[in-house]
Amino acid sequence: MKSQPIISSDEYWNYALNVYGFGQIQALCLTLQDEHRCNVNVLLFCCYLDALKIALKHTAFETLNIALQPSELELHQHRILRRNAKQGPTDTYESLKQDELTLERKQQKIITETMQSFIAIDAEKNNNFASLQSNLLVYASVQASADSVVTAKLNRLILDLKNQHQSFIQTENDAK
Repeated sequence: MKSQPIISSDEYWNYALNVYGFGQIQALCLTLQDEHRCNVNVLLFCCYLDALKIALKHTAFETLNIALQPSELELHQHRILRRNAKQGPTDTYESLKQDELTLERKQQKIITETMQSFIAIDAEKNNNFASLQSNLLVYASVQASADSVVTAKLNRLILDLKNQHQSFIQTENDAK
C-alpha cells in the first residue's frame, strides 16, 4: 500500500496561486527567473515549505533541479511561443497562456513528488524550524553555485521575496 504524501500538489497549487498574487511576489519571482535562472515554481514551493515550517537541505534542491530539467526546457520553449504570440490574435495568446498554466501545474506535481522523500527525512530532523535557514535562501545558494557566484542582487531579491512572503503569512493570519 502506498503511503500518504506529506504534502499535496493540489494544496501547493492553491497556495502558490494565492501567494503569487500578493504584493510584489510576482514581480520578484519573474525577475529571479529572468535574471538568475530561478524556477518560479521552486521559489513558490520554498515559500510553501517555509509556511509549513519544513526546511530542506542543499541536496534536496540539487536533486530537484536535475528532476526539473525536462519540464523546465518544455516550459521555457512554451514561454517563448507565448511571448511571441503576444502581438498576434488575443485568443491565440490566451490559449497559450492556459497551456502554460497546465505545464506549470504539471511541473508543480513533479516538484511535490520529487521532494516527498526529502521532506520525510528532513522534517524528522528539523524540530526547531526557527533556527534553520529559509528554503528560499538554501535554494538561492544552490542556484548561485550553479552560476559560480552568489551575487548581491540575487541575495537582495531573495530576501525581498522572503519578506513579501512573511507579509503574506501575516496578512493571512490577521484575516483568521
